[in-house]
Amino acid sequence: MFMLLWLWCCCIRVRVISNIVNISKNTILQHTRYFRDICSWKLLQLPASDFQFGGPGRIVQIDESVITKRKLEVGRVVPQKWIFGIYDVVEKKGIIIYVQNRRAATLMKKILEHVKPGSEIWTDEWRGYSSLSKLGGVSPFIHRTVNHSRNFVDPRTGVCTNAVEGY
Repeated sequence: MFMLLWLWCCCIRVRVISNIVNISKNTILQHTRYFRDICSWKLLQLPASDFQFGGPGRIVQIDESVITKRKLEVGRVVPQKWIFGIYDVVEKKGIIIYVQNRRAATLMKKILEHVKPGSEIWTDEWRGYSSLSKLGGVSPFIHRTVNHSRNFVDPRTGVCTNAVEGY
């Protein structure tokens, strides 16, 4: 069992693990699902403060994306799932969160929960982020944007969302 856990932690493929420990692939898959469930459960027990990024003088990139769609618009209809990414470019750490939708109110709630006041937030120019600069009258954030229809990196300011997109 310890060998199986160690190999799973080392990201060894199931087929290779099966050959090493001489256990069927199905059994290994069951155990790796169990390991993932335990890790997920433990992460959910951590306080939200462990998942805060940025701070005064720090840059945090944020972006939202849809992750499910039909390939070539063929086959069964798959519901869209939206994810929201927050990435601290100094610490090189981030978080990806499932969100119900990408409305401004939904994203602002997540930003206030996971981004420390005083952070400089870099986003694209999607209108849902426009309220970042006037949150509650005086925003706790510095908000900078890049227009993706013109550039992926703003040539004047250097603002981009490449790190969060890669994350």
